Amino acid sequence: MDPHYGKSNDDTYPANRPYFDVPPPHAVTEPRQKFGASVYLTTSSIVGFKERFSLLFFIIFGGALAGYCLHGARTMNFALMKKYSASEWFWFGKEPFKANYALHIYTAVIGGIFSLFQFLPAIRRHAILVHRLNGYFVLILLVPSNVCGAIIGYRAFGGEVNSQSVYYTLGILSAGCLIMGLSNVKKNTREHRKWMLRGVVIFSVVITTRLMALAAEQIVTDIGNYYTVRANTCCDLFNA
Repeated sequence: MDPHYGKSNDDTYPANRPYFDVPPPHAVTEPRQKFGASVYLTTSSIVGFKERFSLLFFIIFGGALAGYCLHGARTMNFALMKKYSASEWFWFGKEPFKANYALHIYTAVIGGIFSLFQFLPAIRRHAILVHRLNGYFVLILLVPSNVCGAIIGYRAFGGEVNSQSVYYTLGILSAGCLIMGLSNVKKNTREHRKWMLRGVVIFSVVITTRLMALAAEQIVTDIGNYYTVRANTCCDLFNA
């Protein structure tokens, strides 16, 4: 140690090294990001997300909703409705269920796909008019979809009382959240976004319901002795 300055005389100390041997501050580079992370962050910035995992959540949950809507789009063809709803077509092929079933499929598929664009911050910030018009378009589709879904819910999955209760509850909650979101458009945009997100999430519960139904179908089949009772079934079949 140098007794006058209290610094080491060793050349490893930056102050004792030649000026040309010490890199300037701007020459110090940070470690480069991996290509995948760079693409992800760039894409997230383009669509307007500020949080690191927002785009990931949008891809997972938004992709699930889009995939389910596209999967259900095949039943928009009346000829295929009977094929893919064979177990329920006995009732869905009759009025008033037939018309409501068709309206439910059309409005739910189209409204579900277009609802995804409402959650892209880039559209909400830079294309407000598009955001508003698309929002009204989605509302015009999803609210009637819930109403028609509640009507055919009387016969869906065999028309069991438990199934009816679930469909009616989901329809009321989803439509109620969408209406609450609409009422807060100009009052409180933060509450508006919260209610709209709740409405779409409740609307998407049917995705996990379908997955659970597929698993339950196999489980009940393997059990072999599961029975349920539906009120007025014999009378309905007699009057059909």
